[in-house]
Amino acid sequence: MAVVVPFSAPVVMGAPSAHADTAINNYARCVQSDPGIPPRERAEDWLTTVGIIKDGLNSALSPAEVAQKLAGAGVKPNDAVVEVQCVMATTP
Repeated sequence: MAVVVPFSAPVVMGAPSAHADTAINNYARCVQSDPGIPPRERAEDWLTTVGIIKDGLNSALSPAEVAQKLAGAGVKPNDAVVEVQCVMATTP
């Protein structure tokens, strides 16, 4: 007679990975080291900006084109350049 024992491993849903947490914190420190860029309350407040930059870079836009895209969305041009550089420096 075969006995079936259900197996369920504990799953943590919605918890960010430690790597992602470190990357966004490193990005926030990088961006906030520029005195011209207004600070954000939490590192996670940068997630949308980082996503836009990563999407642009992953779709073969040059860093300058991504910065122009951010500037077109209302980011100061010099801030946009710093933000793109910080994404490139802090994300794999």
